[in-house]
Amino acid sequence: MFFCQEVDGRLEKTILYDLIKRECHLVNDYDIITFMNNLNHDRTKIAALAYINGLAAKEKDPNALKIYKQAAEEIYKLINLLSKNFKSPINVSYIGGVFQHAGSFIIPHLQDQLGNRFNLIPPIHTPEYGAYILAKKLR
Repeated sequence: MFFCQEVDGRLEKTILYDLIKRECHLVNDYDIITFMNNLNHDRTKIAALAYINGLAAKEKDPNALKIYKQAAEEIYKLINLLSKNFKSPINVSYIGGVFQHAGSFIIPHLQDQLGNRFNLIPPIHTPEYGAYILAKKLR
């Protein structure tokens, strides 16, 4: 969304724009349409591109940082929805690629959203260990 807004002039072009063009090998700005269509809605391929936003955020790109802030807000909405039948305070943990690669950008915003009703705690185990436990249960 931000890339397209930078392309059409709704937003000023930032480092994020340059990184997407470079990392996705886009000759023309509108090649992004073909690039995205070629991903065929494959969640793994799409998620693999998240590193681009991380690179931009490390350079303090305002649009990349806003993406992480919005992500924290969406995660909070999900946590809040799922916790309606729990008594406070509620321990909440996190795991996955977003937190592994961008936790330093998302976690502070998430903690602000969670307030005193939730305790945000780091994961005890790695995602790989979680997959192992699930596989073991399926045997």
